[in-house]
Amino acid sequence: MFKFCDGFDQYAAEGVTGPTLQPYLEANGYTVTNATATTFSVVAGRRTGARALQFSVARSSTTNASLQWGFTPTGNLAVFGFAMYATGSRMRIARIANVIDIDWDTTTGKMKVGSQLGVNPLILSAWYYIEIRIDIAAKSVQVFANNELQLTVDVSTSSLPTLYSIVWGQVGTAPEAGVQWLDDFYALDGSGTKNIDRLGPVEITTRTPTADVAVAWTVVGTPPPATHAAVAAQLEPNKAGAPYLQSNTAGAADIFRSNTVLPTDNQIFAVSVLAYARKGDLDDRKIGLLIQPEGGQSNEIQLSLAETYKYYQATYESVPGGGNWSKNSVESLQFGIVTR
Repeated sequence: MFKFCDGFDQYAAEGVTGPTLQPYLEANGYTVTNATATTFSVVAGRRTGARALQFSVARSSTTNASLQWGFTPTGNLAVFGFAMYATGSRMRIARIANVIDIDWDTTTGKMKVGSQLGVNPLILSAWYYIEIRIDIAAKSVQVFANNELQLTVDVSTSSLPTLYSIVWGQVGTAPEAGVQWLDDFYALDGSGTKNIDRLGPVEITTRTPTADVAVAWTVVGTPPPATHAAVAAQLEPNKAGAPYLQSNTAGAADIFRSNTVLPTDNQIFAVSVLAYARKGDLDDRKIGLLIQPEGGQSNEIQLSLAETYKYYQATYESVPGGGNWSKNSVESLQFGIVTR
């Protein structure tokens, strides 16, 4: 079952750097260290119009940026997947905290865990989709690149954690300068009835609101944008002077549609709704994140709000009423926010 996905498209425009990015990444559940104007930035993603997150490491640097995200799986499986592009030098690919480090051997070009080498060399200046599959019961970790198994690592001598966290970034002194880009990140476990194991390479397409379907919230800001959709779609939503949507009426809904088409007709595993929100008082408040086919049955997931801004994500693995997603059902979908 999906626990999280991130295409890195919703935070800021290309060129925005670490000090601006850090609070948004942290609002989405990441732990961030050493995010400076030279270590983190938003760059072009794997697909035209998409964005990715860039790590930059200076030669001989001892203070490096890192990014971490973790969850407690239900059952005996934890899977992380992400796209990676690297230039300059081969650096550590990722760490599963307190489990393994996945290095990139500078001699062979292969993935490496301890002294164990992977199957195929990985070249610089190319996108790879990396997946890390942790079988908790068997105490075994499999590492895939572009859907090909590279490593099977026995971790039976380790005391496995309860919280499984993936960490990107380098440790120690960087012998050479290098750059890594991250895109299309997902995490899942074996719970639920769909998407209960490794998916293979995925692409996360972000479809921002482009038109209003129903408006019941209030736009705060001067001058107000022409549509509520324009407010909901803005980057850097907590920027000084940025307009925002507000409601204190239970059941009030702002519903949108998007004219963004999907780039392919490939299998669609799930649809997520993402909102950057907070509550304005101490009472128990929730936000409803809903989807509905035009003229059809709606589905809503309610999440408790905090007093500070956070990203809230609701993931739907089936079409409302049941069935698999298709390109048409996604592109015609309406989605929105509800005051609860």
